[in-house]
Amino acid sequence: MSRSSTSSTRSDLRLDIIRDPGFCGDWMNCYCENADTHESLYYCDVASDDHQLEIHRGNKYGPVIAKTSRCMSNPGATDMVARGGSAKHIHYDENRASSYFSAGGQNYRWNSNMELLNDSGAVVAQMSLVRDTQARRSGELLIKEDAVALADPIVMSALLVQERLEEQNACF
Repeated sequence: MSRSSTSSTRSDLRLDIIRDPGFCGDWMNCYCENADTHESLYYCDVASDDHQLEIHRGNKYGPVIAKTSRCMSNPGATDMVARGGSAKHIHYDENRASSYFSAGGQNYRWNSNMELLNDSGAVVAQMSLVRDTQARRSGELLIKEDAVALADPIVMSALLVQERLEEQNACF
């Protein structure tokens, strides 16, 4: 996985979240590419009912590394189950618009400022939602150097947060 250098001492991973122009129904799908190399690292496939997401490694034909489903124990919540990796379960609560997961013995949660915090309150990733329709960009994700090893659950949770926020703000 490529990393981008933001200063001489830091090597953070910067990703652009881009809408897939695709065909009928693909307009909600998106992919994450390295902002510097333009390598496609993750693909988010939104099911036709808008409630289920599949995260693929690489492009849309890459292996599925996570899937979402409605939480059975908490109405209004979504669970993402990851295959392998350090975080097996990512939870999104629609009532509080929050997402959290555990990995490597630490808990992580997205706050209302679109920052991913660890147990000690340190920011390990930041996401910004952008609307650049010509470039099809819908967001940016910055993963701090110390958290690059957690890129999979960070990206999965960020895509889940972004998709659910867009659903809430949709004008259907």
